[in-house]
Amino acid sequence: MIGQGTGMSKLFWFCQLGGWTLFGIMTALGYKYFDKLDLDLQLILSICIMTYSGVLLSYLFRLLIKTQNWLSKPILEVIALTLVCNMVLGAIFTAINYLVDYHLLIINAPMPDLMYFMFAVINRSVFFMIWSLIYFATHYFNFSLREVPAAIAEVMALARWSEPDVDALVLHQANRFVLSAVGRKGGFPAAKTP
Repeated sequence: MIGQGTGMSKLFWFCQLGGWTLFGIMTALGYKYFDKLDLDLQLILSICIMTYSGVLLSYLFRLLIKTQNWLSKPILEVIALTLVCNMVLGAIFTAINYLVDYHLLIINAPMPDLMYFMFAVINRSVFFMIWSLIYFATHYFNFSLREVPAAIAEVMALARWSEPDVDALVLHQANRFVLSAVGRKGGFPAAKTP
């Protein structure tokens, strides 16, 4: 699972800081070119607040996933929980964004109406959806590499088989990438993982 071990933890934080910093840079470019604001200290402070509030919110979401043990729940329940949480995170992030834009930056425009706010919530929720997809995909890939080869080895031991006794390794719902990785980890040649 992401976050376990030093290497995965470093990768997690690299992706967190890198992704949200990229969001901050995109926001700055949007302000500079569409709203014609200068990149002054106030705008840089605003971008830093937005970047690190994104890091904080996605980190808190990760803690919620871990403490509530979402990864052991049925997939449809995880999807429903993820969609709801991403909309809530999008709303919180948009509210922070509005506070920063209209109180810290003092943008010379009227506060947007509710419809615009809802559009912004959906737009911000996309960032959290992308984060969720990466988080869950990484978890399930790591689970496949950790658990499936062990299960295959256990079944082969019970049947008293060795690799030459197996004609092909066929896994239910595995894509080519997972099938190849599980085959390599289990000691099967590529020819036996069609």
